[in-house]
Amino acid sequence: MGEFFNHNSFLMSVVILWLAAAWVLLRKERDWRRWLAFGAVSVVLLMGYYALRPAQATSGDADALHAQIGAGQPVLLEFQSQN
Repeated sequence: MGEFFNHNSFLMSVVILWLAAAWVLLRKERDWRRWLAFGAVSVVLLMGYYALRPAQATSGDADALHAQIGAGQPVLLEFQSQN
């Protein structure tokens, strides 16, 4: 169960923020300014999600890394979840 939250914590945070923005902006009267603000919040959250999610590793990157390992140069290995 903890692994699910670890892998999907950013996505769950974005959904919670989106629902909170919907509740705050749309709980009273729903005029065009509130819908516009809600749309802007939605676009910003989507852009943040797509900008900050980890990218899929390509096989070319792995081949370059294997070529550097053992060649006498220090190598920084970074592990990240692909979710």
